[in-house]
Amino acid sequence: HYTGAAGEKSDPMQKVFRLIENRYYEPISVSDMADEAGLERCYFSTTFKTVTGLSPYQYLCRFRIRKACALMEHTLCDVTTAAASVGIPPENFARLFRKWMGVTPAAYRKAVSARAGTS
Repeated sequence: HYTGAAGEKSDPMQKVFRLIENRYYEPISVSDMADEAGLERCYFSTTFKTVTGLSPYQYLCRFRIRKACALMEHTLCDVTTAAASVGIPPENFARLFRKWMGVTPAAYRKAVSARAGTS
């Protein structure tokens, strides 16, 4: 069980962070994360939010969106490819992207392309 202070990442949480980092592009449920941590789902969710300030689902979404941003910045791949590469269904990608980044994926991609063209 988790015994660390709120700002620390306990060993069970480290396992979850590694799971997300290594398999973010695959379907991952909160139950999968709880199993990885070896904790009951509700307890895991509460503990995770205490540690990160985000629910497990929010953390995973934010992680995936950041990976999509990196793909669009460094590989100049298109929005659809970025969405597919990070495991976000295309029908949800624009909404989630805008929620976390404050702009649409197309606007972000256009800004990235403009910066790349002026470098």
